Amino acid sequence: MSRDMFEEKNIVPMAPVPSEPFDSDDYIYEIKFDGMRCIGYYDSGVALRNRANKDITALFPEFSDIYKQFRHKCIIDSEIVVLNRGKPDYSRLNKRRFLSNSMHINLMSKRIPATLVVYDILYYKDRAVTELPLIERKRLLEENTVEGGRLAISRFVRGTGTALFEQVVNQELEGIVAKKIDGIYVQGRSRLWLKSKRRQDMDLLLCGYMEGKGFLFCDDDLNYRISIRNVDKNTFDFLYKYIIEHRTDNSPLRSGPMNLKGAIWAKPELYCVVEYMQEMESGYLREAVFKGIKMD
Repeated sequence: MSRDMFEEKNIVPMAPVPSEPFDSDDYIYEIKFDGMRCIGYYDSGVALRNRANKDITALFPEFSDIYKQFRHKCIIDSEIVVLNRGKPDYSRLNKRRFLSNSMHINLMSKRIPATLVVYDILYYKDRAVTELPLIERKRLLEENTVEGGRLAISRFVRGTGTALFEQVVNQELEGIVAKKIDGIYVQGRSRLWLKSKRRQDMDLLLCGYMEGKGFLFCDDDLNYRISIRNVDKNTFDFLYKYIIEHRTDNSPLRSGPMNLKGAIWAKPELYCVVEYMQEMESGYLREAVFKGIKMD
């Protein structure tokens, strides 16, 4: 990584690889929070970037003074979550992702305020610390962070991943992440971080809408996979507008059910994340729910 990474602001967040839960003293284990990934740049102000390196600072005015809770200039890896009865609620967070009107943004920041959960530090004072072992970065993160208000530090346990995963399942949280205790921080996907999720997710292409069935999704091979009706109003408006703007006369599907006559078809170019419990032999996704727009 560049030595002037604070000024460049082009970090690709480290991403975990899927894994079954396991136990090892070589790893620490954290809860995987169901929210929006955020790389934060803090000095005498705040600059927030999402996983696709888009500036999202203006979306979260409740974080405008949060730089005061870091003792020194830093870059922090974190997750933005909206809590509902103490648990991350992605559907509530999703209501804020597509807002652009400043009045609506400020109103929603008060009605459903977000919390910043920090779990790694990449830059401290005047230098990158990505080459430090994870456990040292964790210590540095705690020393540099003042918890409270809308800011929390992610807690971790060492060695006991399966027990933590069982607790996560019982509490209906998203999953856990196992992190190599002496691992450095690298950009992009790495086996130094391993994720175990209670539910699985799949990247699918939005390909249409049908009254009574909802939004239609297909895979990269243009095979129909699922229809989903239950989305919040902001998501509905965004997806429906996208379909109208990218409408096509003919179905883009190579395979699918016969009962889609009357559907509004769109060019399959927008990736969305669909969460599900099980993939059936037919390719149908059991207990599927819309998770969000793929941002990277």
